[in-house]
Amino acid sequence: MTLYTLPALKLNACRRFTVLGLSAVFVSLIACTTTTTESLTPRYTSSLVSVREPGFVFAQGDSYNWLGEVEVVANAEHKIKESTIAHIHETLERDLAARGYRKVPTGADHLIAATIIAGDAVSELDLIKRYDISPSLAQQTDYEAGTLVLRVISPVTLRTHWRAAMELFTDPTESDAERIIKVDKAVDAFVRQLAE
Repeated sequence: MTLYTLPALKLNACRRFTVLGLSAVFVSLIACTTTTTESLTPRYTSSLVSVREPGFVFAQGDSYNWLGEVEVVANAEHKIKESTIAHIHETLERDLAARGYRKVPTGADHLIAATIIAGDAVSELDLIKRYDISPSLAQQTDYEAGTLVLRVISPVTLRTHWRAAMELFTDPTESDAERIIKVDKAVDAFVRQLAE
């Protein structure tokens, strides 16, 4: 067996590169910092899920009106206060106005429907029948208890152009103040998603 040795000059160069390489890694690790921030999603809240018809745009300056009131669909007594329902309605109108959408009494470009599911799960087909609107947006789903469903509907064809859902009302221990904060964040997410 033959043993080869590196000349001293080459060995020192290898050590220098190794030391330089390890130093660079160490410095890069020191430069990285980790910041913990509060979660944007409060407990018992799901992500916003939305579906849009191809080509549908809710353009700034478009007008809207409501298709009825914000409605709670429940098969039993629910604990969602009228003040919370009114807050959803008011916050949606405020956020839409802030983004340049106009509420009009007649002749609206779009109709908006808002539904809170309380109690048993409700299917998209059940909501279509409830609102007497045309089926659209083929992705069918079931909405679990505590879900807020928003939809934008054509006033001419009664087809849903956009719908979104988020589970909001699922924490049995939250205070009224916590619920209002959660609603405000959710409405902001809905309006941002709709405006895209």
